[in-house]
Amino acid sequence: MQSPSTGVLLLQLGTPDSPSTADVRKYLRQFLMDARVIDVPYLLRQVLVNGIIANFRAPKSAKLYKEIWTEEGSPLLIYGKSLQKHLQSRLGDSHIVELGMRYQSPDMLLALEKFRKLKLKEVILMPLYPQFASSSTGSSLQQAYETIAKWEVIPETHAVSSYFDHPDYIKLWTDKGKAMMDGNFDAFVFTFHGVPWRHIRKTECGGNCQDGPKECAPISQQNRVCYRAQCFANARAVRDQIGLPEKIPISLFNQD
Repeated sequence: MQSPSTGVLLLQLGTPDSPSTADVRKYLRQFLMDARVIDVPYLLRQVLVNGIIANFRAPKSAKLYKEIWTEEGSPLLIYGKSLQKHLQSRLGDSHIVELGMRYQSPDMLLALEKFRKLKLKEVILMPLYPQFASSSTGSSLQQAYETIAKWEVIPETHAVSSYFDHPDYIKLWTDKGKAMMDGNFDAFVFTFHGVPWRHIRKTECGGNCQDGPKECAPISQQNRVCYRAQCFANARAVRDQIGLPEKIPISLFNQD
C-alpha cells in the first residue's frame, strides 16, 4: 500500500453535535461570530450574537434540527461522510480524502493537521458549495489558508472556489429535473440559500446588482464572483438543458 501524496479536504459549513438547545446554541455562536457571516465590528458582533441572537434563536432552531435529525445523526454529516468514503474509493491510495467542517466537528483543522503530519506533496481544498459566497466558501478557504500558512513546509495548494458552471454539476440537476417532469406544471422553482444584499454588493459587480427580483446578467468578468449572478446562471443552464422555453422567467427564492 503506497503512502498518499495528495490530500483532498472536503469543506462543509458545519452542524451541531446534537439537536439539543445547548449544542445548537454553541454552534450558532461559533458560526455567527465569523466576521464573514456577520460583517460588523467585533464588539457589536459579540453583543448581537452572544447577547441576543444565539439565546433567542437556539430553541427555535433546535426544534427544526430535531425534525430532520436521524438515528445516525445529522444528515449533513452523514452525507458528507458518505461522499468522503466514495471519493476515497475512486481516487485510491495515492490520495487521502478528509471531511472538515468550518464550524464544529469533524474539525477541518484536525484534518489539515493530519495532512501536515503525512508531509503531502499536494493539498486540494474542495468547498462543497457550488456557488462562491464570502460567508461560506470565502470563510472556509480563509481558515484553511491561514492554517497551512503556518506550516514549516507548505505543499502545493489548490482550491476549487466554485463549480456552478461545471457540465457535470449542471447535468446532475438537469437529470433530476427531467425525471420529475410529466408535462403538467405551473412553475419551475429554483431555491438557493440567501445572503445579505451588502455581501452581494461587496463583490463589486460594476453596479449591475439591484434590489428586487430583477434577473442578473449572464456571467462576465464583472460579475463572475457574484453569488447571485452564479445562482441565476445555474438556473438558466438547467432550464436550457431540460428544454424549457427561454420565455419562462427565472425567479429565485432564497430560503432565508
